[in-house]
Amino acid sequence: MQRRAMLVLLALVPAIALASGCARPGPGARDGYDPVTTDPVARDAAHPATLIEVSVPSADALLNGVVYVPEGAGPHPVVILLHGFPGSERSGDLAHALVRAGWTVLFFHYRGAWGSPGAFSFGNAIDDVDAAVDLVRSAAFATAYRADPTRIVLVGH
Repeated sequence: MQRRAMLVLLALVPAIALASGCARPGPGARDGYDPVTTDPVARDAAHPATLIEVSVPSADALLNGVVYVPEGAGPHPVVILLHGFPGSERSGDLAHALVRAGWTVLFFHYRGAWGSPGAFSFGNAIDDVDAAVDLVRSAAFATAYRADPTRIVLVGH
């Protein structure tokens, strides 16, 4: 199967798994801890949770994005959170719940959506997701955001 088609197909499976609770929790999750409704009790002052603006290089554009980094040394599994076409919702509530559960979250805007340069198209959106996956797989991303480039999940559409 072509990589583009696989990306579209794989974006739905993790979303269903995460929503149903059958996905394994990130390394920050603990027994009895609900990241949707509860902030973590313990704090890691050496590796605090943070929110960092980033640019995702795709074709000839730098796409606007943010990385939500969970507390803890990591490496943390990564969720690339995809908004709708062209999208108006950041799904910040979902991003914060995932971060509290120990996941690094990358959120970005496709070309031509919400201030990212370029022209929006469905083809470009798929290419932009491909570029985001490449970014998350990079050693530089792993180091900067305490991320595990081998455990990546696409959530959204």
